[in-house]
Amino acid sequence: MKFTNYKMMLNVQKMEDFLNRTDIIGYACAVNTAKFKTVLEPFMQLRDNLVAQYGTDEKDENGKLTGRSVIPMDTPEFNKFKEEIDKLGNIEHDVDIYTIPSEIVIDKLSGEDILSIIWMLEN
Repeated sequence: MKFTNYKMMLNVQKMEDFLNRTDIIGYACAVNTAKFKTVLEPFMQLRDNLVAQYGTDEKDENGKLTGRSVIPMDTPEFNKFKEEIDKLGNIEHDVDIYTIPSEIVIDKLSGEDILSIIWMLEN
């Protein structure tokens, strides 16, 4: 199945809610999270490099460095960062995801939860 880097990042976040489950749903989420994180690794490294390139050192309310970089949205640097990250974020990858039969989630997940992982359900 094809996913953009952005979509994989979003799906990894959504699957976090299911990783503590000890059933097939938790297993499927764990397997797919591992697959997505592996594919996302180069994108995440490039994203970090872009933040370092366009960002500035963040300071707390006392003027001390926090150790993080920020890119204020009202700066020309943000627009440059956004343009470059969108090119990378929209790259598609074909990922062999682990799927589960849709019947398994009936009476186990809410409709909202089902919608968040519907992409891994078999019809």
